[in-house]
Amino acid sequence: MKNRIQFGALAAAVAACFATSAGATTLHGAGASAVNNTLKSLLLDGYCDTTKPIDYYDDGTFTAGKAPGGGVYRIICTPKPTLGTKFASGVDISYDTNGGSWKGFLSTNNALFPDAQNTAYNADPAKTVATTCAAVQSGYVVKVAGANRSFNYHSGCTDQPLTSSDLPALVFGMTDVEAGLFNATTDDQPLVNNSWNGVAQQIYGGASTVPWGTGTDKFAGGGLPAFGVVMGIAASSSLWTAMQADQIAAGWIASSCSTVTAAAVSAGVFENCAPIISKAQYASIASANFGSLNTDASGLFFVKAPADVSLEFARRDQGSGTQSSANAYFLNDGCASTATEASDLAPVLPSTFAQVTAAPFNNFQVTYNGTTGKVITRLTGGVAASGTTTASPYSTYVPPTPTSGFVIGHVSAENDSASRTWGFLRLEGFYPSTTNGAAGLYTYVTEENLHCSATVAGDALSFCTDLSAPAGAVGAAQSYTGVGIVQTAVSNYNNNGLLCAGLRHK
Repeated sequence: MKNRIQFGALAAAVAACFATSAGATTLHGAGASAVNNTLKSLLLDGYCDTTKPIDYYDDGTFTAGKAPGGGVYRIICTPKPTLGTKFASGVDISYDTNGGSWKGFLSTNNALFPDAQNTAYNADPAKTVATTCAAVQSGYVVKVAGANRSFNYHSGCTDQPLTSSDLPALVFGMTDVEAGLFNATTDDQPLVNNSWNGVAQQIYGGASTVPWGTGTDKFAGGGLPAFGVVMGIAASSSLWTAMQADQIAAGWIASSCSTVTAAAVSAGVFENCAPIISKAQYASIASANFGSLNTDASGLFFVKAPADVSLEFARRDQGSGTQSSANAYFLNDGCASTATEASDLAPVLPSTFAQVTAAPFNNFQVTYNGTTGKVITRLTGGVAASGTTTASPYSTYVPPTPTSGFVIGHVSAENDSASRTWGFLRLEGFYPSTTNGAAGLYTYVTEENLHCSATVAGDALSFCTDLSAPAGAVGAAQSYTGVGIVQTAVSNYNNNGLLCAGLRHK
């Protein structure tokens, strides 16, 4: 991970690799969901002519007033006149976020493709969506990444797994961490279907057999470090409110904050009213150490603990860059360091605690979620749209929301919006804002890497080349700014050149 803050941004980067004549062939991508909103907004703003119809397709369910939330989506539109001869046949771009970052490597290493598409191994093969959908909301206006967008929203679209014939068009991928973390620990590698509920088994056999980050990447070194992504610890509204009340009683938060809700707090707005969580507390929740916070939420309270302290940890799936960054930052897992504590190095899985995979529900459970959006569903208190329902391959057991409503997890700060009901916590006293990340005050910032196939040609080749241009050049990734994206260069978090070592031991 290196967790270094790079300059630039995803949208321009992704758009660059998407760029090609799209009329006859859909341009496919796959990988990280952490920057999903940023990617959508940049495609809509940078490539679509807003005076012509824009069609947005995804496999999600339409909810009035909400931004599209499907795990696989596709944008088809008329290119902006300023693009000139680019996208001469029209813009048709597809992106699959299910399963997370590891699928971004499919763009550069075709050897991974057969097992990725084998449903006996992988719960989420790389997919696109068909244009035959359950419903359409014509001229739907909704806020995406902080700005209003207008498009024809086609929801409930049918997923279509990619085949070997799609490989030439699978031109890009995104990973929230560098390939070194996938190579360094099997805890970051995708698991065989449902083995997270039992004896965990890697799809590709483990670190010694998989060349993560190798292949024919357009960018030397196995990917372009595009920008820094601010990650945050998020809590359901009930947990956020209970922690706030406890910390007001303890004198850590001003009493005037008692009327400020989780939804009212965002970057630069009532930040000091958000509850505080320490690295040690979150490490206790996220690790398989059977400590106090693997029992219930009582360890999060100091003065005013509620009677019901049942707790759910909504983690991401293995293969997720968001999960890999948390493993490194909080548990030192995947870092080349001898300064580790064996008892808490391994991340917790649903199988770690028996009550997770069978009723009745007890005071602590772990849910296993295939996208950032599914973690957010758990934080919101939902079950139906989560990756932990019987309709999804992510679990054989449907856990109820804890009786307390206390759910905690980690998601990217681009999800800091006024439409949410859950809230971000202040990690070590600092809110996960772009400002705090750029200033080095908030250090849970991970590196987004862009991968492009070395065989890209035409528009795809031109735009991928543009990404490495200096800041200020047309199409340069270094010129983008956005919510939760950090473009200030700072020293990376290395310890004598060892990958991300020292994050917990500095």
